[in-house]
Amino acid sequence: MVYRRVGHGTLIPVPCRGRAVAPEALLVIYSDGMTEPENARGEAFGAERLAEVAQRFRQSPPRSIASAMLKTAGEWSASAEQADDMTVVVARFSESAKSPLEQELGAASSAPSAFGG
Repeated sequence: MVYRRVGHGTLIPVPCRGRAVAPEALLVIYSDGMTEPENARGEAFGAERLAEVAQRFRQSPPRSIASAMLKTAGEWSASAEQADDMTVVVARFSESAKSPLEQELGAASSAPSAFGG
């Protein structure tokens, strides 16, 4: 289940449909502090710039992508003080990785059945 925060604490469920994910696709999760830093002209860093950094470093390891995102967003800011937390998680999907359900089903199919199967 996926939840979205509303206000300062209420979590509401968000409809989620299953989707196929391409091997080597990136999953990027970030806090609003990553997109809110403003430059000297008052322009927010924004989600588009954050996505551009991920795209530019997409062949790098996830840790390097996250570091580049934090560094670039931090450099964008006109203020020496950080106004909000800056949190980012980057994960890469692997073609060979199996979900916990796939692992469980695979283990169950190779185990002897209690029903004679």
